[in-house]
Amino acid sequence: MQRRPAHAARRRVAAHACPVCRRPWALRGIRTETGAWLIRCSSCGWQDERRAQLPGPPTPRASPSARRAVLADDMQRTPGALLYDDDDHLLDSVEDYLVAGWAAGGAGLVIATPEHRAALRRRLTVRGLTASLGEGRLVELDAAATLEQFVRGGLPDADLFDRTVGSLVRDHAAAAPLRIFGEMVDVLWAGGDSVGALQLARLWTDLQERVRFRLLCAYATDHVDPADRDLVTRAHERDADRR
Repeated sequence: MQRRPAHAARRRVAAHACPVCRRPWALRGIRTETGAWLIRCSSCGWQDERRAQLPGPPTPRASPSARRAVLADDMQRTPGALLYDDDDHLLDSVEDYLVAGWAAGGAGLVIATPEHRAALRRRLTVRGLTASLGEGRLVELDAAATLEQFVRGGLPDADLFDRTVGSLVRDHAAAAPLRIFGEMVDVLWAGGDSVGALQLARLWTDLQERVRFRLLCAYATDHVDPADRDLVTRAHERDADRR
């Protein structure tokens, strides 16, 4: 019997919301020595062990129109914040998040570190999706350089954020359904500016009140203390409730 790659199974686990804290994209799946899966939420710490199941009959593939309907409905919601443990967790989540948007005819805006942008490009190349980059459906910005455009005195300036990031988002969201992945919050938090990171999260939420787009902001668990993770969750709650 041929086994499916473990990383594919981890992606399927990550796409489900935690049954306790309800955070999407927070679940991690680890295969144990017995063949079972240990599933853990990186946001609230909930975990459960799921025993391996025997394969059943193949699931019929949905029609193209049905898949488009599901993706269109999915665009009504946003995962908001992603607390991740390692780069594989982050890149698995971001890759599937962007690819789902392209499948629905949308575009992606990535504001990330050079290392993560390069790793994401390598993954897209392996999947044969580099043509999307040439069609203007993926726009990339450096997180640190973008922060310099609107952070003053250690804190994000709302007017400058709207004139720089907000203007870019409005232009792209007017052309196609837009999905944004951002690491600027994590850059601020890693630099010791948790206040600025939370303020930036609220600026993103305020922008979503005026412009329609999906948002995924990543926070490394190495940077955010467990006691502060509820603050991160609440900063993005309005996104998840409204979408």
